[in-house]
Amino acid sequence: MRKNIHTILVLGQKGIFDSQEYTVTGILIKKDDEFYEWTEYILQSETLDFIYLSEYKGHWTILKEVEDLKEVRKLSKNKLPSSISSKFKENNVKLVSALGFFDFNPSLPYKTLEYDNTPYLLSIEESLEKSIYVGKYFTHKEMKIAFGSLSLPPKKGYGLLQPFLINVKNMSLIFIFISLFLAGFHYWAYSKEKNQEILDTNVEYYNNEVFITPSFEVEDRVGNLIIKLYSSVSNSWTSCDMVLVNESNNNKEYAFKDIEYYYGYSEGETWSEGNREGIVKLCGVGKGKYHMEFTMSADKSSVSRHSMKIEVLWIKPSYWNLLIIIGGLVVILVLIFVVNVLYNRIKFNQNN
Repeated sequence: MRKNIHTILVLGQKGIFDSQEYTVTGILIKKDDEFYEWTEYILQSETLDFIYLSEYKGHWTILKEVEDLKEVRKLSKNKLPSSISSKFKENNVKLVSALGFFDFNPSLPYKTLEYDNTPYLLSIEESLEKSIYVGKYFTHKEMKIAFGSLSLPPKKGYGLLQPFLINVKNMSLIFIFISLFLAGFHYWAYSKEKNQEILDTNVEYYNNEVFITPSFEVEDRVGNLIIKLYSSVSNSWTSCDMVLVNESNNNKEYAFKDIEYYYGYSEGETWSEGNREGIVKLCGVGKGKYHMEFTMSADKSSVSRHSMKIEVLWIKPSYWNLLIIIGGLVVILVLIFVVNVLYNRIKFNQNN
């Protein structure tokens, strides 16, 4: 049996678990057929209740003994089975070293049947008697809360029961709830609202002439203002500076659009470029009283008056933005799921 062993907890050390004080009364170092070696600490309360702490490569598991398998599902929140199956892993365990006081013979070898489902463990030990334990991953933070100022060795790799940083199932439920809430709110807020025509007019102008619209009111919730421009330019250009003015607070939103259209005939082919139409979208225009200011510019080589058709519409939000948000949530969830799968694969390879 190994002597002069170093342990993280020592005999007589006290810790608080579920508002009850426990004392370390025994320390066992064990190993199995695969030469994995770990340390177990037996802790006893004044009421003779026992809990067990197991440490392997800086990872901790807290275990409690149960009377029978019927208690297992309750303690593990239905993550562990209440009957033995072929999924259980079998190992033979023997003692390496022991310190403390024991009401059993710790040197007796025994067989274990184990089933893990992060962060829980079901361990059945069979020797002269059969004992059933339910374990749960115990974090460094929980260890320091239980024992106060405690120097813990760093973790090596990923523990067998160590959960992923994010609970993927809970996050999925949260994302589903958010998606349903947003879809429901969008339907409630905009299903009865209609698109609103603000302006439909033709404006004739010379260069740098300003046109100010009559005041208009947006009666519904936040939506988009669509400005459609058309000018019959021919081998020329025109441009339009636009200002949306909120008359209640004088806030202004600016936009700009060039319209140009050129065409010709060269090397036996006709060609054209540009467009006589232009569309500008101002997003997030809410309820209120507004007017718009248009400053039109044109090709200085043209001295005739120009004409521009201006159409302004308030459009209620489409489902497109909602779908983008939901799509983003799905992408995030898929990425987290992939990372979780890779994490579990690495963890499995490190522990098997």
